Amino acid sequence: SDEAQGAQSYAFTVAMRDWHEDLQRDAPPPPWLQELLDAFGGSQETQFFLGPAGSGAPVHYHGHAVNVLAYGEKRWKLMPPSYAFYSKMPAEEFYMSRLAEGNMTGDNGLGSSNELECVQHAGDVMFVPTLWGHGTLNVLQSIGTAYEFSIESFCME
Repeated sequence: SDEAQGAQSYAFTVAMRDWHEDLQRDAPPPPWLQELLDAFGGSQETQFFLGPAGSGAPVHYHGHAVNVLAYGEKRWKLMPPSYAFYSKMPAEEFYMSRLAEGNMTGDNGLGSSNELECVQHAGDVMFVPTLWGHGTLNVLQSIGTAYEFSIESFCME
């Protein structure tokens, strides 16, 4: 699409059967996550991500997720469920549009008062609750794992 032209490539994929075991060994979920799943009979899906500076995930939402950044730096935008949305806009374009809006309104690019922002550094763990909208921008080349999980008997994912 025209929207994605010039966007940085970003790999974010579910761990495939042939390398899932290696990823679980080399980058296991945080121990507390496995304890939570064991206690409540939940399930989880392991994912791997890799991208250069300027890449990232467009705004979206899903079930609970834990994101572990092994290398790099990642900027997050978060929206409560009532303000969550899906976007096809590439991450860098989304952040630049928010910065431009901030320059016009004087809010320093933070977007609406319904958006939260933080920076994740290598070694940080980020928890995103079910249905919270979020988008990321890799400030530096970033590598990590994500674990989407469910502990409820019904969870929109």
